[in-house]
Amino acid sequence: MSEPLLVVRGLSVDFALPGGAHRALDSVSLTVRRGETVGIVGESGCGKTTLARAILGLERPSAGSIEFRSPRGVEGLGMVWQDPSASLDPRWTVARSVAEPARIHRKQADVGALLREVGLDESHGSRFPHELSGGQRQRVAIARALSLRPDLLICDEPTAALDLSIQSQILNLIRDEQRKLGFSVLYISHDLPTVRFLCDRIVVLYLGRIVEEGPSGDLFEHPLHPYTRMLLDSVPSVEKVGQLPPGGVGEIGSRPDRGCVFAPRCPYAEDRCRSEAPPLRGGQGRQAACWKPLGATGPSDV
Repeated sequence: MSEPLLVVRGLSVDFALPGGAHRALDSVSLTVRRGETVGIVGESGCGKTTLARAILGLERPSAGSIEFRSPRGVEGLGMVWQDPSASLDPRWTVARSVAEPARIHRKQADVGALLREVGLDESHGSRFPHELSGGQRQRVAIARALSLRPDLLICDEPTAALDLSIQSQILNLIRDEQRKLGFSVLYISHDLPTVRFLCDRIVVLYLGRIVEEGPSGDLFEHPLHPYTRMLLDSVPSVEKVGQLPPGGVGEIGSRPDRGCVFAPRCPYAEDRCRSEAPPLRGGQGRQAACWKPLGATGPSDV
């Protein structure tokens, strides 16, 4: 097993609101090893983007620690945001955007080579973002993120703003570049099929807390937490046409004052679930924060 590259311990992030503080992340701990792809999944509002921003130093933690074990420090981090129309400066040429990380670190970037690497022509360097398609803009964003050869590439919903026909091209590009260059990937998404395609291991977030984590194949085939089961049941398929998804009910809401964060939506919740928060526990690489993790046919005491 490769050594850890990113180690997050007990990370909490609070935001000040008029009615009081809102806890976006609550005691999150995770590890990304060198060469590994870890997926972070959950509904909108569960804390996925806040986690990415905290790792990048864009949000100040209220508690906990973030240890990035790259000898190059922040130079070893690359970031691909969700919408390239927003992440690329519309006043800058493609070449200037791609070269910017190297310029900040007083280095030179071979912009032409980087553009070719992500499937674009060198001539794209003289264009502006509005002159490109959505897929081309995201390729530019990836070239920029790879310009300093990062040890860790963070991707926050990198295909969400793209047409379905382009999404697979971007996913294959990320995977191929990782295999060639050997960097780790922290892949944030609510699109479970893409997460399964890319990721070695998956962390499931709900209302700022990790409720389950494990190897991708195991988690998809045998989810332990009812929330994970609900997410999987919500994935569209031909077999589910005309059917309502089983499992959890309602929409993501506010965190309860005590007990399991998912208890208000859980079809299996009991009195203990509503009064006592379950720890993240398990073995053999599988963990779930649930008093009665799901078995093969329903809740069980495993």
